[in-house]
Amino acid sequence: MMKKFLCVSALFCFLPIHAFAQTIVENRPLNFGRFALVDNGAPRTLQLLPSGLFTADPQYMFLIDPRAGNITVSGYPPATPLSVSISTTTLNNGGGASFNTISTFTDPAVITTDATGEATFDIGATLRSDGGGSTHSNGNFNGSYTITVSP
Repeated sequence: MMKKFLCVSALFCFLPIHAFAQTIVENRPLNFGRFALVDNGAPRTLQLLPSGLFTADPQYMFLIDPRAGNITVSGYPPATPLSVSISTTTLNNGGGASFNTISTFTDPAVITTDATGEATFDIGATLRSDGGGSTHSNGNFNGSYTITVSP
């Protein structure tokens, strides 16, 4: 009786795993400009597109035009599609009436890292007054937003 043996040889190749430290840099902050809101009897909308263009209800009178933000992310693998989310926020100056951001946008809409693992994009947002009829006090309205980037 003849016995047959099967000999299997396996070669495992382990490729080094590269760790990437991600960074987000705000090159230019998102800025809704300087304006007067002449009637807050209903929610009034200002849409700042990431292209730099904006549209606003006629109740906004601008002294300084809004400006889209610009963000650079780095530390990702090359040619990686990224998902970007930007939180909504409330802008106030300590007074009664406030503004809310209700949506955010990026340009380009689909973000992919370059050969160095970096991507730069513009951000815009929609600002809405509270519409409560009260006046907004003069001064700077400030708030912060959180940008989350994931592959």
